[in-house]
Amino acid sequence: MKKLLFSMILGVGLVAGGTLSAQKTNLGVNLATGLPLGDFSDGGAGFGIGGGASLDYYFNDKFNIGVEAQFLNFNYSDLDASLGIIPIQLTGAYHQDITDEMELYGELGVGYFLLTGDVADLFIDSGYLGFSPRVGLAYELTDRLFLDLNVNYSMILSEKTETVDQGGIEVTTEQANIAYLGINLGLLVTIGD
Repeated sequence: MKKLLFSMILGVGLVAGGTLSAQKTNLGVNLATGLPLGDFSDGGAGFGIGGGASLDYYFNDKFNIGVEAQFLNFNYSDLDASLGIIPIQLTGAYHQDITDEMELYGELGVGYFLLTGDVADLFIDSGYLGFSPRVGLAYELTDRLFLDLNVNYSMILSEKTETVDQGGIEVTTEQANIAYLGINLGLLVTIGD
């Protein structure tokens, strides 16, 4: 996991360093939500809410790479506890103009998902690899300001089974992958051209 985290930090540095000569660079902030799916929902997780930030470097009008970080908090009402998820991802996107003011894009994020909070001890490690494909719309408000709406499916690859010997009795715990459907609304500001 340390190698993955180091690679991601290096990627952030390369993207940030590339902004000096970029054709276009967007800085984004958003409100993030998450609807638990599958075993994550069955385990009692409620609707998640949080926020995030992104930095995207555009090679041309169609392709960009970037980095993003978010924080989402999911409450467990039955346990009076919560789980925080902090995804730090490298992203790549393809953009297609729909009108002069609006574009449709498809994006894939891959990275490290850090788990924190009251129920984090249910997870053997504190962070896992995950991915997040998404589709979105960006609407041009001004030459440098865009409204961004996207829907994503996030999957955290955390499935494992562990057997622990507790005083001569073997106790087995199982943990499923974590999946949620995200809806994000935010603003993108062009900071380089």
